[in-house]
Formats: sequence, C-alpha cells, structure tokens
Amino acid sequence: MSHRTTYKYHFKLGNKIVHTGITKDIDRREAEHRRESGWERGHIFQVGVRTTLAAARAWEDEQRKNGKPTGPLIGDFTVRFRPSHGGDTPGGRGIP
Repeated sequence: MSHRTTYKYHFKLGNKIVHTGITKDIDRREAEHRRESGWERGHIFQVGVRTTLAAARAWEDEQRKNGKPTGPLIGDFTVRFRPSHGGDTPGGRGIP
C-alpha cells in the first residue's frame, strides 16, 4: 500500500508562481520559502491533495519539463539550500 504523505505546491508572490515543489510538511516549507530575500510576502498554493512520493516526484518532473520554476533535482538539494538550512537539506532527508 502506498502512503499519501507528500504535498505538491506552487509558491506564489501575488499571482506569479516563483517556485514549484513537493514537501511532506507544507507549513514548514512555506516558512522556509518566506525566509528567502524578497519572498517574505509569498504564500503556498497547494496543488491537489496529498499523494505518494513517487507520484509527487513525477508531477515535479513534469512541471520542470513545462518550464515551471522548480527546485534542484533531489541529489542537488544541499548545494542550493545549505546557506538557509544550516547545511542540511530541507526536511532533513532530501525531501523538503
């Protein structure tokens, strides 16, 4: 049985999507995005309902192919987020 524990989301400034991603904790992820310079007034728009990690990753890949602003690929999280997350990946396990 697959567990539906992963959220899909767009982080928006006004009506503009500035980031598309997946997360297991949507409130924490919104707070992390708001710590980014210029994104303090942004908000998360949840896309659909919680889903499986595999389905969420497939959705994120599709968003990336369609030109939506997404984060780095899973293996690259520590490079982008190291300054704002104390050296850890967001969420601590490679999934923000």
